[in-house]
Amino acid sequence: MKKWFTLVLTLAAAAIGPLTLTAPLAQSQDSSFPRGKVALQVADTGTFMARCRGCQETLGSTPIPDTVTLRDGYNVGHAQFIVVPVSGGKIALKSDIGKYVARCNGCIVDGAVPDFLVIFHDNPNNPNVQFTPELLPSGNYALKSNSGQYVARCNGCSPTALERGVTQDTVTVHGGNPAGRANAQWKVIPIR
Repeated sequence: MKKWFTLVLTLAAAAIGPLTLTAPLAQSQDSSFPRGKVALQVADTGTFMARCRGCQETLGSTPIPDTVTLRDGYNVGHAQFIVVPVSGGKIALKSDIGKYVARCNGCIVDGAVPDFLVIFHDNPNNPNVQFTPELLPSGNYALKSNSGQYVARCNGCSPTALERGVTQDTVTVHGGNPAGRANAQWKVIPIR
């Protein structure tokens, strides 16, 4: 029986040619997304995603000291992340302190949107630290979270960051289609 099955597959391949399976980009392994250490630059302002200690006030019984904001330049460790591939074509972003960037719902005091990015998980297998990279026609990437929303720059969305004089731009997870929204598009710069 095994020989018969092998013969049928061989004849079918010869008759129809190679079989190509396709899937939507968000469902496939995107091998073009850089691996190793990277910087992430938002398309609309040219600023870079960075870990920021004590920059936003968080809710909950255990404060989260490290949140994600934007800064000029990426020549410092807190603006560089290690891309860690996880299952299903997703990635996790490991910060300079060894913890992962994560979506956190309702964590920022008086946040204008529910989901902000924070850095506090130790495990890349947590669904909140996993993002699906999607290559956009612009050549930039969108990062889709497990909520189905996208990582984006948000101006004035964290009152505590403004009060502390840190920044007007924080990084949140919100909005729909990133193709027409430069604040949800990221240029990925490999760090050597």
